Amino acid sequence: MQEVTGFDWDDGNLEKCQKHGVTIHAIESAFYQSIAVFPDPVHSDCEDRFIGIGKTCEGRHVFIAFTLRNSGNMF
Repeated sequence: MQEVTGFDWDDGNLEKCQKHGVTIHAIESAFYQSIAVFPDPVHSDCEDRFIGIGKTCEGRHVFIAFTLRNSGNMF
């Protein structure tokens, strides 16, 4: 299990979350629970991209696309 030390959100991702009715807090909470992670090489031209499937602290199922930053422990 990898320790999460923080999150780095860009404006485009913030808008996508709002569009789907999911708060940033809810998405981040999924990383502190059991989450299944898979590589996403099809959508990764210049950096390693991953797909996470898990549950938020409210129990909502989420599908999250992300990359690792800062030595692999910031999303």
